Amino acid sequence: MPGVRHYLDLHHLRRLDEYAYSAVDKSPMSQYIMRYWWTWTASFAPPWLAPNAITVIGFCAILLNTATVAVVAGDLRGSESGWVWASCAAGLFFYQTMDSTLQLPLAGFAAICRLVDDPGHIDIDGKQARRTGTSSPMGELFDHGLDTLNCPLGALIQASALALGPSPLALLCILVPCWSIPVEGILLAVLILAWTAIKGSSWWLLSVSEALGDIALLPSSWRMNQLAVAFFTIAFLTTHLPLCLRNVHSQLTAPPHRPLTRPCRHSSNLNPPSPAEAFQQLLPIFGFSVLAVMWVLSPQSVMLEGGGKLVEFALVVCFVFGQLSSKIILAHLTKGLFPFSWPLLTALAIPATAVNTPYLGLCAHVLSRDTYLRY
Repeated sequence: MPGVRHYLDLHHLRRLDEYAYSAVDKSPMSQYIMRYWWTWTASFAPPWLAPNAITVIGFCAILLNTATVAVVAGDLRGSESGWVWASCAAGLFFYQTMDSTLQLPLAGFAAICRLVDDPGHIDIDGKQARRTGTSSPMGELFDHGLDTLNCPLGALIQASALALGPSPLALLCILVPCWSIPVEGILLAVLILAWTAIKGSSWWLLSVSEALGDIALLPSSWRMNQLAVAFFTIAFLTTHLPLCLRNVHSQLTAPPHRPLTRPCRHSSNLNPPSPAEAFQQLLPIFGFSVLAVMWVLSPQSVMLEGGGKLVEFALVVCFVFGQLSSKIILAHLTKGLFPFSWPLLTALAIPATAVNTPYLGLCAHVLSRDTYLRY
């Protein structure tokens, strides 16, 4: 198969054959609450329904949500139509039931391989794969590949529900989930959408004092949407990121057969990476984020002028992030080298450079308008 051999040699294909799925979301919400819901709902899946079909059905709900928001509230300024956010809340909850997003940051193999064997806490598509004996490495790649596409799309929906508008906060809302989003984050997003369905997006534009009254330690002059974004960001930095770094450290100190980055000379196993090598694997997601910020926040950029440009930007981010993540997942499945995949960042590097050419002393940019986004 020449087409496959371009990506995978015989050694990789052999390792792919030997791969056995051994992962679980270790979040407390999954362990103590959601696993019972997933087990119950999985019992209704007919045995003839393929696990990948369940994954696609769940992701279709996100696509429908995204299309609805793009049409009704594409400027990200929200909507007072409760049905929009009620349908988005239902769609996101349906998605996490069918294909719940395992925490999947681009922090290198050490973070991706951090999960332990416990097949009891798997959502419907995983349970169906085990029940029908159709579990496979490609099923995992397909599952998590769609998860990565959901990260920026789901964040785009949240940005519109919070009425962030075309702003730096909306950009932050789109980029942060690309680093990681646990089950608790998804369920909190469902609650936000459900609350918006009741109160409308305008509620998020109220000041904290107007919406909640005077509460100590809360900045009363902030808008509620600013408080929500700050909460998500601080929660990520103080709770989730430290856990990711701890997982990286645990993989560095694990037996040689677990973290896989450098081939042994006399063995089919791979050696553990050094700390420097492990944290170098953060460079792609760091470069991805920096280029996105350079493109959108440049004074020469028109991305924050409205007209649905951030929706189109989120679609670009969606596909770039999906490619980056899928290559890492494939390398993990085949015990291959970490794929830095710098060429994939070209889609962000070109406009990021073009809009900033005046500051580099070069000719005026020509790609800051709609042309690049659409063609």
